[in-house]
Amino acid sequence: TTLASGTAHRLEEIWDEVGYNPEERASQLSDLLVKFRDLCEAKVAEERGVAETFRQTIADAKEELKTTAKALKTLVDPELLRDDSGLTLTDELDRLETALEGIRNHATEAREDLKECRDQIIEAHEALGIQEELDTQ
Repeated sequence: TTLASGTAHRLEEIWDEVGYNPEERASQLSDLLVKFRDLCEAKVAEERGVAETFRQTIADAKEELKTTAKALKTLVDPELLRDDSGLTLTDELDRLETALEGIRNHATEAREDLKECRDQIIEAHEALGIQEELDTQ
């Protein structure tokens, strides 16, 4: 590649100037290759970690979607819950986050409705004097 050949050319010029013999040059190249391989392996491991984080985030999002939908007694598009969507991890997560935003909004509205109902029940109990009876028992 251009990077490798350009680096080799620059190193040859420096080594000519320094006066390295073929064995010293070979040793320098061997060290360079080991460091490059280590760097590549570290990068691959880092990217595998990124992919695993995406997979875990996707699994968590699917679980939240299922749990919230069950609590709200609504259906979830089965395509969203498929294990092999055929999408990239980024696209799959984006799609799930969009669905989660909608169901989270629905859950928030449901909680607000429940709070209103609770408040109305408390008011009705107080109006009927039920609270006082409960307090005295």
